[in-house]
Amino acid sequence: MSEKNLSSAAAAKLPENEAKIAEFKKRAEADDARNQAVAKLFDPVALLQRAGQIHEAQHPTLGLIRYGELVIADSEIINKCKNKADRNAMSIYLMLKKAYSNLPDYTPETISEFNCSFPMLEASELIKFLNEQPGFLLTKSPTGSSTTQTPKTSV
Repeated sequence: MSEKNLSSAAAAKLPENEAKIAEFKKRAEADDARNQAVAKLFDPVALLQRAGQIHEAQHPTLGLIRYGELVIADSEIINKCKNKADRNAMSIYLMLKKAYSNLPDYTPETISEFNCSFPMLEASELIKFLNEQPGFLLTKSPTGSSTTQTPKTSV
């Protein structure tokens, strides 16, 4: 029987084809493993548990940063702030307050004091860091379709 007349089962057993089949199986298994690692399952119980956790991260300039994630109730407090600078300061303050309970108390009416007393170098590093965290509020576009950066304005 010539190679052209082999059944598909017999052709699969040829050494050159066995190696190809093994390579394809290996690739398929790797793909499956990647897909399983990426796939997420929405778990509201886990979300609620995570919301109360204090997260820690080592920062190259600031050292160990401890913070909590913002929750829906925090957005009500943040929305009471008069302007964007106060809302940003309140977001940062609330995340830090969850981990550092000895921070002074600030309200939407007094959050500008927090803004005025926080050193600029540390504040800018902290803002960059917290903006990258999943619990930080992002600025929505006017349509609400995607997140946008606020354009810089020159003075």
